[in-house]
Amino acid sequence: YKDDFDLSRSSDMLNLAANTARIGISENFDYRMIFDGQDRYEFLEDVSRRLSEDEGYINEVAAGIEEVRGKLLTKHDLIYVCAAPEEKLSDLQSEAEAILSGLPEGEAEEMQAKPAERIRRLAIEVESPDQYIVNYGNFYKYADMEGRYLPYIAAVSDRYLIPLVRFQNGAYSGAINFNPIKGDLIQYSYSDPNVGVTIDVFDGTGEAVKNLDLTEEELDGYKLYTLSSTSLEYGVLSGPMQSMELDILGYDIEQGMELLSDVKNAELKDQEAASEAIGSVFSEGNICAVGNAEKLEADAGRFDAIVSYR
Repeated sequence: YKDDFDLSRSSDMLNLAANTARIGISENFDYRMIFDGQDRYEFLEDVSRRLSEDEGYINEVAAGIEEVRGKLLTKHDLIYVCAAPEEKLSDLQSEAEAILSGLPEGEAEEMQAKPAERIRRLAIEVESPDQYIVNYGNFYKYADMEGRYLPYIAAVSDRYLIPLVRFQNGAYSGAINFNPIKGDLIQYSYSDPNVGVTIDVFDGTGEAVKNLDLTEEELDGYKLYTLSSTSLEYGVLSGPMQSMELDILGYDIEQGMELLSDVKNAELKDQEAASEAIGSVFSEGNICAVGNAEKLEADAGRFDAIVSYR
C-alpha cells in the first residue's frame, strides 16, 4: 500500500493543490499536511528500503510503533464525541467512559514536527500531463465580508472564470466555491493545459466583479443559487457530529449562518464593495499549481518556488 501515499501519482491532484494552498492560512491544514504531505511517502520509502537491507530493523520499527501508540492512546487531551438517539446516548457514554477510563494519564510533549513554511505561489511537479491550479483565501481573515457579497461570487464564477478557464482556454473544469462556516474562498481549474494564462484569470477576478453587467433580476437569480448551493442540511446523526467537529476545530457556525442570512439583502449598489472584498481575499491568499514539470517550469517566473514530488 506504500505507493498509495505517493502524491506524485495521486488520484486527486486538485485536492493536493487545494490542501497545499491552505498552508499558512488554515492552522488545521498547517498541521494536517505534516502528516498527509509527500514527506510521509518518503518516510515509508526509507523504512521499506531499510527493512530490505537489514532484517533486524523490523525490531526498531516495532519499538517505534509501540512508542507512538503509548503517546497517543492516553487520557491527555482526549475528546470523545458521539451522536445517537436519546434513549441510546447514556448507554454509549457509559460504555465509552468504562473503556477510556482505563487509558493511562499521559502528559503533554512539545510537538517536534513543524508546519511547512507558507509559500504564496507554489508549483508542485507530479506525474501529470495537465495542471490543477487553486487560489485559496479566507474571507474571515482577509476581508470585511458581508453575506450580500456572496451572490457576486456566483456571478463572477458563471460569467468570468468558467467562460475563460473552461470554454476559451480548455480546462476540463473550473469554478469559484466558498464555505460560509470556514470562510474558505477558492477558485480552481481542473485538468488544465495552461499555467500562466489561468493564473492571470485568477488575478483578475476581483476587477471582474466590478465590471459585471447585471440586472436586478439576474442578481436575484444568483441570490437563489447561492443559498441553494450552500445548504447545510445533514443526516440525523451526521449533522450533530459535523457540528461538534466544527466546534472543536474552532469554527463559528453562528457566524456562518448570519452571513447566509444576509444574502437576500444583496443589491446592485453592493457590487463595488463586493469587488474589493473578493479581490482582497484572493490577492492575500495562496496559489498552488500541481502538474507537469515542463509546463510549470516554462512559467517559473510566476512562482515563488517550484518543488518536485516525482
